[in-house]
Amino acid sequence: MKIWEVAAGVFIGSLAALFAHDWILASAAAYAAKEALKQMEATTRAANREVRRLLPPTPDPADEAARQAAERQRELAEEAKLNAQAKEATFQRRFKPSPRCQTDSGTMDCANEYLRARKAFDAGWHNQTPASGPVTLPR
Repeated sequence: MKIWEVAAGVFIGSLAALFAHDWILASAAAYAAKEALKQMEATTRAANREVRRLLPPTPDPADEAARQAAERQRELAEEAKLNAQAKEATFQRRFKPSPRCQTDSGTMDCANEYLRARKAFDAGWHNQTPASGPVTLPR
């Protein structure tokens, strides 16, 4: 019976070694394939850059239209930003907190006063000119 146990152990050990060997070979092949793919992609990118460098640029009407649309979008965004800054500066210039809130602005009444003034200012912003007077608080 002893000989069969040794034979079974040798057989199982041989199978384990065979599977480990196959796994190592498969892992090495997968790694080599990934590295080859990376190298091919890098070569392709370099070739594409060289082709783009050598070819003269061709103006495309769709590209020009897209460029003009993007430029207009940037201009509108800049205009909106400047309008928001002007609006905030005008509010800060016109808003005068009550004397009590000038000394202690951390109260709920002062926060409500500020929010009411801000809401009134925002509602009337499109009708106000820079020369208009201070914001009036609704009571």
